[in-house]
Amino acid sequence: MAISFIGSVYAESTGVTPPTHQAGDLFVCFAYRDGNATAPTLPSGWTNMNSAGANTNAFRLGYKIATTSSDTCTGWTNASGVILHVYRGAGAIGGMNFTSASNASITYPALLTAGFTNKTGTSWAAAFAGHRSTNTTTIGNAPGGMTNRGTLLGVNSDYASHDTDGNSNLFNSSAVATGGTASGYYAVVAEVMNAQAAVLTTPNVTQVSSTSGTPRVTTDWPTGNIYMVVVPDGDTPSVAQIKAGQRSNGTAAITSQNKTVTIGGQQTFTNVTGLTAGTEYDFWFVHTNAYGDSSAVKADFKPIQYVSMDTGWRNPGAIASGSGFANAIAVTVEDGNYASGSGSYQPSVYPYNYGFNIPSDAQILGMEVRFKAYISSTGGSFAKQWYSQVYSDVFTGDAYTTNQPVVSTTTTTPAFYTVGSTSGYPTTTWGGWGGAGTPSISTINSQNFGCYFRWQNSDNFTGYVDVVQMRFTYQRPLSTATLSSPAVGYLSGTSGTPQVTSDWPQGTLYMVVVPDGDTPSVAQIKAGQRSNGTSAIAASNQAVTSVGVQTLASITGLEEFTNYDVWFTQNNDAGDSTAVKVDFRPVTRYDTGWVYPGAIAQPVGILFNATYSSTNWDRSWTNPSNAAAEDATYATVSSGGSSYSLARPLVGHNFGLSVPSNATIQGIEVQVSARASDNFDGSTSLLGTPAFVLNKDLVARTSDGWLVGNSLDEVKGVHKETTLTTSATPAPVNWGSPTDKWSGIAPYQLTGTSPNQYYVHGTERAISPSDLNSSDFGLAFKAGDGLANSFYLTSSVDYMKIKVYYTIEPEPPAPTSNPPVLFWAFP
Repeated sequence: MAISFIGSVYAESTGVTPPTHQAGDLFVCFAYRDGNATAPTLPSGWTNMNSAGANTNAFRLGYKIATTSSDTCTGWTNASGVILHVYRGAGAIGGMNFTSASNASITYPALLTAGFTNKTGTSWAAAFAGHRSTNTTTIGNAPGGMTNRGTLLGVNSDYASHDTDGNSNLFNSSAVATGGTASGYYAVVAEVMNAQAAVLTTPNVTQVSSTSGTPRVTTDWPTGNIYMVVVPDGDTPSVAQIKAGQRSNGTAAITSQNKTVTIGGQQTFTNVTGLTAGTEYDFWFVHTNAYGDSSAVKADFKPIQYVSMDTGWRNPGAIASGSGFANAIAVTVEDGNYASGSGSYQPSVYPYNYGFNIPSDAQILGMEVRFKAYISSTGGSFAKQWYSQVYSDVFTGDAYTTNQPVVSTTTTTPAFYTVGSTSGYPTTTWGGWGGAGTPSISTINSQNFGCYFRWQNSDNFTGYVDVVQMRFTYQRPLSTATLSSPAVGYLSGTSGTPQVTSDWPQGTLYMVVVPDGDTPSVAQIKAGQRSNGTSAIAASNQAVTSVGVQTLASITGLEEFTNYDVWFTQNNDAGDSTAVKVDFRPVTRYDTGWVYPGAIAQPVGILFNATYSSTNWDRSWTNPSNAAAEDATYATVSSGGSSYSLARPLVGHNFGLSVPSNATIQGIEVQVSARASDNFDGSTSLLGTPAFVLNKDLVARTSDGWLVGNSLDEVKGVHKETTLTTSATPAPVNWGSPTDKWSGIAPYQLTGTSPNQYYVHGTERAISPSDLNSSDFGLAFKAGDGLANSFYLTSSVDYMKIKVYYTIEPEPPAPTSNPPVLFWAFP
C-alpha cells in the first residue's frame, strides 16, 4: 500500500487529540520542550527514535502503530508542545537526523540516501521544528522539496511541520527564515517507511577461527525479528523452517539464532562456534515484521583452517640515533657484551631492522619486546625502570604504542624482561595504539620498523643491556607451502649443502639430485626418483618446523665439473608445493686467506661528474699506516664540528695477491676493526662503509656524502654500511661473503677538455684477478661524519683485511691431430 497523509494536530500541551484514524495507521509525534535541555519523557507504548537537549530547549521523537480507531497521544511529560502526524500505509520511522542552534532561521538537516533505512524510494520524509521565539511570521514556510502540514504560533513557542507528500530517498539540508527573534530551536527530519515486509541484503559470515564465524545481514526495516539457521551446504529450508530453527527435512538445524531488530541496517549475530574447518555450510536468514516475512537470503561459508605461527625472537640488524649508552651497538646480539649508561642521563637507543618476513595473508595475534639487562645496584631511593615503545619508523618517529610500558629492575644479575603478549593484539600492556594506528604487515616487515628503549634512575645507577629483541605471533590460513631461493652451499669439489626457503612451518621437505635437464614430477621427487622412475643420484627429506631457510643433509660423492639439477618440494596438510630447482656444478673453491694491505692511502678526493671540487675531504687520518696490521695500534680521524669538516677515506692497497689469471672470482670478504666515539648528541651517525676502488688515488664523493669508487651511480651495489661499536676498543665488522661478488667495478674515466676535466664512471664489469693483483687496487673505508655543530665524531681503525674466494675450471682438452693415412700396396 502506498503512503498517504491522514492529518496533523498541534497543541501547547503534553498531548493532543489525534485526527480521525483507523487501526494500523502510523502516529509520529514530535514533543518539544522550551526553557530546559532535558527532553520530554516517552509515553508507554511508543517507540523512541531519538531525543536531545541544548540551547535551553529539547525534543523527543517517537512513533507507534494505532491499534484502534480511538488511539490517544498523551503522556509526553514536561513537553511545552507536541505535533502529531498520522499516516496510512506507513509502518515505522527509519532513518532520521536533527539539528539545534540559536538563530532567527531554522536549518532543517539533510537526510541523504545513506541515512534512509529503505533506499529504494518507497519512503517519505517528514520534518518537524520547535522554536523558542513567539514572534515568528514565516516559520510555516516549507523547506525545499516539502509541503507544509501545519503551523502553531504559540504563547511560549512556535511550531511547524512538513513532509515530502510523496516517495523520497533524499532530502538536502534547507534553511527557512522564521521572521522572528533569534533563539534556540530544534529541527528534525525523519523517514516515514512504507508498511511492507522487510528486505534483507548482503548476508555474510566473517571467519573468527578455524571453527567459528560471525554472521551478519542487512535489513531495511527497524523492527521485528531476524531468524538465522546454519545448515549443510545445499540445504534449502523454507521461511517457516528457518523461523522454527530447522533444516529442509524438518530436523533441527546445526545451530539457530534469532535477533530482535531495533534499528535498520547491518545486524550482527552471536559468533557461531563448533564448525569444522574445510566444510561448507549455508547460513539462511529471514526477517519477520508486522507486515509479514521477508524473502530468505543465504550466505555460503567454508571456515578455513588457520595455523598459528611464531617469528621467534629476532635481534635487531642495526641501531638508529640515541644517546647516553656506551657501546650501544651491543644491543643487536645476545653475546654477553653489554651497552651501559647512567640512569640519571636516561640513556636511550632505537634498535631496528629486525628482519621480519611475515606473509601478507597472516593475522597478527601478539607482539612482544624483551631485553636482557641488569643494574649496578639494588639500593637507592628512586625507581629503576626500563621503558620501551614500538615505532613504525625509528627515523621519522611514528609511534604505534601510546604508552611506554615500564619494567622495574631489582637485580644485579642479568635476566630477560618481556613487555607485550603473544595474544590480544594490541595488548593492554602497551596501552593501546597511538595515532599511527595498528602497524600493517608491510610496515612490520620494513627495515625501519623497530622500537625505542630507555633506562631511567635518578640515583645515577648504571643500567646494562645485552640485547633488545622483538617477536610476533600470527596465524595463517592453511595453504600449500611456497618454496623460494633454492641453493647448494659449497662444501668441496664433490659435495654441497642444499638449502631452500619455505614460508610454511609444518610438513615434510623433499629433495632429489638428478642429471642436468631431468624434470621429475612432484610425486617422483617425494619418492626419491628421476623422471624415468629410477632412483635419483641422491635424495633426502626432513621435517619442517619453522619458516625460513631449510638446510638438508649434505650431498656427497658428486663428480667435479659436472652439472646437476637439485629439486625441492614440500608437503603439508594442504598438499604439495610447486617444485623448485637449482643448478649445481661442484667445483673446488680456493681462497687467498686473510691478507692485509701493504700500504695505506688517504686521497683528498677527485672532481667527479663535474660536481665536486678536489677538496671533498679535509680531515686527515693520524697514523694511517696503523690500519695495515692487526696489532692494537690505531689510525684515527675526527670529523664534524662547527665547520662540518669531512674525514678522508682510508684506502688499504697493495694486498700482495696472486690470484690465477684463469680464476673466476666467487666472492670477497672484508673485515675492518673499527669504533666510533659516542658524544651523546642524540643523532650522530656511527656508520662505517667499505667499497673497492681500482685506483687508490681516485675516490669520489657524491651528493649524499659517500664515496663511490666502484659503481655506476653513487654507491650502487656496494653500499654495505654497518653500525660501528662505541666501546673503548674497536671491534671487527664483517662485510661480504664467499659468494658476494660486490656487484662488480666501474673504472673511472677522465673526460672534458683541460682545464675543465673531471671523472665519470665507465662501464661496470666484474672484479677480475688482475684487478685484485694490482698494487693500486684498494679497499676504501669511510667512517661516518659528525654533525655540523660543536660535536666531533672520532673514528678509530685497528686493521683492515680481505679474503678472496675463487674457482678454476679445467682447461678444455687439446684437439686431437689427424692420424696418418696409410696406403697399402698389393701385388
